[in-house]
Amino acid sequence: MSTETDLKWKGYAIHDTKNWDKFEVIDFKPKTAGDYDIDIKIEFCGVCGTDVHTITGGWGQPILPLIPGHEIVGKVVKVGSKVTAFNVGDRAGGDIAHGGYSTAVRAHERFVFPLPPELSSEVVAPMLCGGITVYSPLVRNGAGPGKRVGIVGIGGLGWVIYRVQGII
Repeated sequence: MSTETDLKWKGYAIHDTKNWDKFEVIDFKPKTAGDYDIDIKIEFCGVCGTDVHTITGGWGQPILPLIPGHEIVGKVVKVGSKVTAFNVGDRAGGDIAHGGYSTAVRAHERFVFPLPPELSSEVVAPMLCGGITVYSPLVRNGAGPGKRVGIVGIGGLGWVIYRVQGII
């Protein structure tokens, strides 16, 4: 495994779902690094409704303390010995359960995506949840030029479908 010794593991955590708006910076220890794990030094993280549901306990009591955030973009700083899709220095994005409101995240390479350099990090981060949520079914169902798509509601995801449908 390659290493980066100066990586700090700090994040904005909540300690109680009843006080979900009381974040504090904590030091944390990531999971033990495995052969297929990638460490990403986070540069951007989107804010998603999922994060609100998680920190308020809307989907059940989370393990606390909890560092929310799952629309993660950053630079790969460490790769496991069996990682094949990424190298140190690559720009990557991840859509995992939580941890994005921190300095770094460790994730299995299956949950990390290479990001094209043409997309700015601050724009692509929010697309790692909502964008995937709407893009994947459009592609799986053959949407594209000359096809019609029904959009129920024009909230956040509806707007993404509207915008994406015009480019696939």
